[in-house]
Amino acid sequence: MTELRIDQKRLQTLNSLMAVCDAHAARLEMASRHIAPLTPLKPEDFLTLTDEQLGLMELLISRFSKLQDVMGSKLFPLLLELQQQDTSQQSFLDILHRLEKVGLLPSTKEWIDMRELRNHLTHEYPDNPDLMANNLNKAVESAQNLLAYWRFLRNKAQIIAEDWLTELKKE
Repeated sequence: MTELRIDQKRLQTLNSLMAVCDAHAARLEMASRHIAPLTPLKPEDFLTLTDEQLGLMELLISRFSKLQDVMGSKLFPLLLELQQQDTSQQSFLDILHRLEKVGLLPSTKEWIDMRELRNHLTHEYPDNPDLMANNLNKAVESAQNLLAYWRFLRNKAQIIAEDWLTELKKE
């Protein structure tokens, strides 16, 4: 394993990423709260949704995707780096398995399932309202799982940051 130096800049990056994730999570939670009473959506419901409801669905999809993207592409590798684990030569799947192994990810499979849903959500299917309704219903449920996971990971990240601040103060 490569010895990685942890410094104040990495901890500032962690705090910055956590703030970005907090913003995405807050908007995702708000959109989810407003959309939940409309679920389960049926294909014919798309004909009667208001512009505001459609906007909230767009917000849910956008913030679900953004939160998952920031966590997966930036926060996951940084958290492993802060635990002295080099991820530079690892595939994303290897990173997920390592996160699960060290207790920072409850389930690699669940993360991959949410990622696949995110990929489906980013494509619109106006000619297939059944698929749109199904994907949005899954998104409302998965948003709750992603938010719960973000709260869990945020707590773990704060502990990691506090441990490193203590170490930096000793140097």
